[in-house]
Amino acid sequence: MYNFMNCTQMIIGAKTKNCVTYKNGQPDFSVFQRTQFHNFKVPLDEENYEGALGVNIGKYNQYAITQRTTVNVCNLRDFKEVQEFDVLEKGGIDDKDIHILYITVSECQNRLAILLGKDLTRGEINPTHL
Repeated sequence: MYNFMNCTQMIIGAKTKNCVTYKNGQPDFSVFQRTQFHNFKVPLDEENYEGALGVNIGKYNQYAITQRTTVNVCNLRDFKEVQEFDVLEKGGIDDKDIHILYITVSECQNRLAILLGKDLTRGEINPTHL
């Protein structure tokens, strides 16, 4: 698009239909108007993932996403859930104030490391389980 417009600067409005282009040495600028609106964003899930943590598992073309105490492992191709588990049930932990603070993947991408703990005030954390 940059070469087709033959310009050095291009400003595209995010919510408008206008585009402004400018070429060095040109006395004025050109304004173009969008004739079609291409928005290819499609919602895949209606869940609220505020405060969720995610990690990519590239070896298996999957990703893991956490929600408070559960971990969902999903496929990257079709975004379908492969596995779901609750870390408190797996670890035999009874404290309901504990949730997932951090998640990472091992170097061989066969294991997940999850840090559990309590989220205190002002961004302080108290890790309790690994």
